[in-house]
Amino acid sequence: TIMANPGEITLVPLGPLTNVALAVATEPRIAENVKEVVLMGGAASVAGNASPVAEANIRNDPEAAHIVFHAGWPLTMVGLDVTQQSVMTQAYMDRLRGANNRWTDFIYAITKHYLDFYRGLGIDGMPVHDSSAIAYVIDPTLFETKHVYTDVDHQSQHHHGQTVPDWRGQRELEPNVNVCVDVDSERFLDLYQRRLSEAQA
Repeated sequence: TIMANPGEITLVPLGPLTNVALAVATEPRIAENVKEVVLMGGAASVAGNASPVAEANIRNDPEAAHIVFHAGWPLTMVGLDVTQQSVMTQAYMDRLRGANNRWTDFIYAITKHYLDFYRGLGIDGMPVHDSSAIAYVIDPTLFETKHVYTDVDHQSQHHHGQTVPDWRGQRELEPNVNVCVDVDSERFLDLYQRRLSEAQA
């Protein structure tokens, strides 16, 4: 557990932050004992995918996200700004499948629907959301980040779930989030392919 292993455990939530918010509300000392939180969610400078301004994971429970963003732990937001830059095309997936192990076969099978969905929109490839957060934990140098004060709108109607970085420091509040703003997608996709291709059954 986090309390038994202070400074050693990284949390990587890949969905709405309900459980993480409940955990830190129940035991606030988690915030000072966790190594860091690296979440997949948010949209800092790009359009949302659940509303014009909000990313789906944050919008599904913005109240929980607000708690998590203000819990006081080291927090990195791997949002749509970077996850949409890394795209796995059909050709990429075919190369991945060529490794012919159970992991690459599994990934190929479960992403077919996702690829078909984007193909129906006239797009060859799918953005890589959740795996981007895992990649950050493995190799943070893949990403460019900015440490800024970031809030979550959990009250207004039209901006519900929007992540709002204070890029210019106009609110004069202490930075609380490392916001991923860019990614070396070529290196990331290479890392993904190598790790899965070399995985042992």
